[in-house]
Amino acid sequence: MAVNRWDYAKRLTKKMGIWTMILMLALPQLSMASGQSRNWTLYGKPGMASNHFVGSFDNPSGVAVDGAGNVYVADTFNHRIQKRDAATGTWSVINTKTDGPGTGLGEFNSPRAVAVDTAGNVYVADTDNNRIQVFAASAGMQAEWKIIGDPAQFKHPKGLAVDHNGNVYVADTDNNRIRKLDVVSQEWIDYTGFKFPRGVAVDGEGNVYVADSANYSIRKLNASGPAAGTWETISAVYGNGPGQLKYPSSLATDQDGNLYVADTFNHRVQKRDADTGAWSDWKKNGGGSGKLPGEFDLPFGVAVDGNGNVYVADTNNHRIQMHNADTGTWSGWGYQATIAGQGLGEFNSPTGVALDNQGNVYVTDYENHRVQMLDSTGIWREWGRDGGQSGSVAGEFTNPTGIAVTVSGSVYVADRDNHRIQILGVDGVWNAIGQRGSQLGEFEFPNDVAVDREGNVYVADLNNGRIQKRIAGTGQWVEIGYGRGTTPGKFEYPSGVAVDDAGNVYVADTDNHRIQKLDVFLDQWEVIGFGEGNGLGQFNEPYDVTIDSKGNIYVADMSNHRVQMLDISTGSWREWGKTGAQSGSTPGEFSSPTGVAVNGKGDIFVADFGNHRIQKWVFSKPDAPTGVTATTGNGEATVSFTAPAYDGGSAITGYTITSSPGGLTASGSSSPIKITGLTNGTDYVFTVVATNAEGDSIASAASNAVTPMTVPDAPTNVQAKVGNGEATVSFTAPAYNGGSAITGYTVTSIPGGLTATGTASPIKITGLTNGTSYTFTVTAANAAGGSVSSASSSAVTPSVPPAGGGGGSSSLDTITIDVQDGSGDKSGIVSRATLRRTTDAGGRKKDELTLTAEQASQAIEQLKKAGSNTARIVVPDAKDEVSELIVKLPKATAVALSDSKIDLELVTNGVRILVPYASFQGVSQDVYFRLVPIKAAAERKEIEKRAATEPIVSDKLDKTTLIVQGRPMEIETNLSSRPVTLILPLEQKTTAEQAANLYIFIQHSDGTKELIQGELVSYDATGKQGIRFTVQQFSTFTVLEGRRAKQAAANKAYMIGFKDGTFRPDKEMTRAEMAMILYNLSGVGASTHDLAYPDVSGKHWAGTAIGYASASGLMKGAPDGRFNPDRPITRAEMAIIVLRLKAAAATEAATAAFSDTAGHWAEASIRQAQAAGYMNGYKDGAFRPEQTLTRSEAVTIVNRVLNREPLTTNDGKWSDVPAGYWAFGAIQAATIDHTAGKPKN
Repeated sequence: MAVNRWDYAKRLTKKMGIWTMILMLALPQLSMASGQSRNWTLYGKPGMASNHFVGSFDNPSGVAVDGAGNVYVADTFNHRIQKRDAATGTWSVINTKTDGPGTGLGEFNSPRAVAVDTAGNVYVADTDNNRIQVFAASAGMQAEWKIIGDPAQFKHPKGLAVDHNGNVYVADTDNNRIRKLDVVSQEWIDYTGFKFPRGVAVDGEGNVYVADSANYSIRKLNASGPAAGTWETISAVYGNGPGQLKYPSSLATDQDGNLYVADTFNHRVQKRDADTGAWSDWKKNGGGSGKLPGEFDLPFGVAVDGNGNVYVADTNNHRIQMHNADTGTWSGWGYQATIAGQGLGEFNSPTGVALDNQGNVYVTDYENHRVQMLDSTGIWREWGRDGGQSGSVAGEFTNPTGIAVTVSGSVYVADRDNHRIQILGVDGVWNAIGQRGSQLGEFEFPNDVAVDREGNVYVADLNNGRIQKRIAGTGQWVEIGYGRGTTPGKFEYPSGVAVDDAGNVYVADTDNHRIQKLDVFLDQWEVIGFGEGNGLGQFNEPYDVTIDSKGNIYVADMSNHRVQMLDISTGSWREWGKTGAQSGSTPGEFSSPTGVAVNGKGDIFVADFGNHRIQKWVFSKPDAPTGVTATTGNGEATVSFTAPAYDGGSAITGYTITSSPGGLTASGSSSPIKITGLTNGTDYVFTVVATNAEGDSIASAASNAVTPMTVPDAPTNVQAKVGNGEATVSFTAPAYNGGSAITGYTVTSIPGGLTATGTASPIKITGLTNGTSYTFTVTAANAAGGSVSSASSSAVTPSVPPAGGGGGSSSLDTITIDVQDGSGDKSGIVSRATLRRTTDAGGRKKDELTLTAEQASQAIEQLKKAGSNTARIVVPDAKDEVSELIVKLPKATAVALSDSKIDLELVTNGVRILVPYASFQGVSQDVYFRLVPIKAAAERKEIEKRAATEPIVSDKLDKTTLIVQGRPMEIETNLSSRPVTLILPLEQKTTAEQAANLYIFIQHSDGTKELIQGELVSYDATGKQGIRFTVQQFSTFTVLEGRRAKQAAANKAYMIGFKDGTFRPDKEMTRAEMAMILYNLSGVGASTHDLAYPDVSGKHWAGTAIGYASASGLMKGAPDGRFNPDRPITRAEMAIIVLRLKAAAATEAATAAFSDTAGHWAEASIRQAQAAGYMNGYKDGAFRPEQTLTRSEAVTIVNRVLNREPLTTNDGKWSDVPAGYWAFGAIQAATIDHTAGKPKN
């Protein structure tokens, strides 16, 4: 890079001019440091400064107030009109263009005056566009900007007024006249005879006042009386006495007819009393410009509201001041910042900063040609020539830059434009080394200096493109590195140099946009960082470098307007500054930082060159967590909370939960945290403390009160008495209620699973089948849930009492059936079992099968002899008449089968059940099965319809092809959570290919559903087939046949987080990031597109994505031809993009209009996006179209457009997105490859 040496030496000064211009044109941005601005302490001269933020001003020249108290400001060099809402106190911009001058409607070029009529219409003197614009607010929803008059007839108009009739008066300044637009005739009337008139006002009686600026006079056109239609002079004396004027610029009148004058070059506002003609003023004591409240610097505008409050456009102080008529005090609006100054502790472009081991801070004050020191007691002192002048004798400086302090306290200064290094010894005497030249020991603009522990001196010899080292003891100079170039060890304009405790040398290799390190042990150079750019670890003209005691590297990344730090332990970078590599002036933002230093505590000092200040970063403790809530369990609680918005500038390392009462604690790294050891039945609240490297936060506000509890113990002593189809069950309440009052009891019958509830013993249960033997269990419930079942009662059998005559009757048949050898092809009889078949009065048949312990023992003995291990019982039902089968296995039977390792198989027309012996192990009660085949066609059809609506079915199967195969089977047992194999018979002959379309739909009694596939097997010796599968829970089983639905498309991740493992969900989404999302969703691969944007280079990290988004029409550039890749995307822009992405129709649905989108350029698209369900407004009825989107908001909207459901089935991917975060599922779905409901491992 060929750079003129002298130009480069002056580059810093020139850069500030460039960035000041950019600052005026830039849109307001949120600072990445705004949440941590209280970590920063500022040293410098405070004052009002120009700024582009809304509510801040750059040379405001005009001010007006409407009848509601709203304030309007002609923000001249920001080329806009700002309005302050009297009700909310908020500022807004009413331009159609907000990023610089423009010539379209609602765009301005240096507007100098603003006026408001009684209808609320806003008039603007659009000075450098030579026209008058009016915003017809009285037109309501049709409000728009219009031009009044012929722009060719105006020349730099600078004053405006509107009388109560609506007539408009214009100070046509450079045409030396006042023009009046008659509201009735719409004709213009000219008044001449003025010299550069700037201000015009009309009082309540219609009298017209003119600030005849270059004639230093006030003229009045009388509206009534003998002098009607004639002009008179109110004041025409040049001077600074009462009523005398120096370039009056603006006028206003109050309701009493008093006249107010912005007496610009006298830096005051004068008031003329309407009754006495006496003059008074507001100004700095003694006169002249001032910056305190009630003092002015070139005020160009004045206005008065209906209450007599006076408003002043304090132009050169970049603020609006208001004088309160009731209190007599001044207040105002504007931007408070640090400004250039010459006093002690004030700076004019500070360049370098250094620290000694006594806590003193040293600063090279570049434009003030001096060195300042802040000692540990807070006192400033200085070295340099008097009056801030440059000088060349010892102890005088010309544009000093770098500075260093040795362990002994000697101060070394890079006296840059004197081409030397100056040294302040501990004796207080200054000495200089070096002179201008290119030989060893000579310098060409030495920019920085460092000294190692051994006293060796290192100099960044800027325009010689080298680092020089002066060897301690000998004074010999040597050159480090290999001269100019781009390879490691070569430099292009090195601006900064530093040395660590090990003697390694670090260089800010400015025009190579990198940091270099010389490892003195290996004698080898390495490049630190990732080259030119504004990403983390990238640089744009790094100007200074320093190293702390831990080896962490800090860089003043000048043209990225930030400071970066490389954590040497993790290899990760962090940054301080404004987002988007923009300059800023709030605490924690920088404008061309040129120096950085770190003390032993880790406090960071930054020479904030363009903001004329030193900033100091101090790590602090975090704020307390918020939103603490608790839920409880058995002797424990789960505490959730929101991490503090302010972490003290240091990563939070953990959280501690504390209970009250008890003071029990639990720790964790994020929300939620479980705390154990609590006492059930005791009320607790919890507080949370956050911890970082600096210590603990204060405790949070207490959580809600909760009471740990568990389910109660089971009831005891269960007994039953029976009647006709019913039983009365009594029991004893449990001794332990789990810490919560028992709210009720449930009695359950075995078999049948019939239930009855009550709040105390006894409880009656009805609906029992007479002639069937029943036992009963009881559960107790509290707020935590239900207990385990009690031990079963003794068996009882309901019956019909003897009848008095007539009525139907039931019959009972006892059938002895075979117990067969079920191993392989064997079928020998090994025992017998008893089947009781009951036929009720309606002909309904029910079977009850019992395999007694004696029968089981006989079967086991025979099976052992045969070397078999399966007992099979086939339940006969040749006519398919049985509606219910109950199989009872006494505990002794189950234990015998388990101990003998004999499996049991039950075969019916509707199901085969194989219970492996292992599933009987450990049973503590009698075992039963209840089997009910669903035979009715209507019931089968109802199950088919219900299954088609279940997502677990419809997601996998085409519901239009669903049919039920065979009979659904309801199976109930108390042998839960133990594997049992079932085979359900098929009605038709089925091939293996057809079996691929068969599924078992399981509806569990707890409400859960499953859809599984089984194995095609033989059902019986007749050739009937069945589907075999294994389960551990029982209820209703249905074989479904249906074609598979279309395979769900894989949901590919379309967004990534950052290298440090964070997602930064609340960071604003930039236009470049949005383009990358669209590109990732397109699946077009690494295709390239021409880039036609001057602000997007071919090397831009999102260049390919921006090219695709532009070529596909999904995103467009700005009217000025730029893409603005780093500008945050607004909600209005997002509405446009999502419609393009989905190719939405151009018709609008009937949706309610938002309160703030009427007339907005994206109004139609916003309505369409709302109608499509992609974007919604806020509770107050607003859409906030110009509000920027965060990364979490953006992915939520994109997922909505893609119909992509939240993904919550796997662990969180990002360290700063806990499971409780509002957009957790949306962020997971956007950043993890997965299919619907199943994350990709």
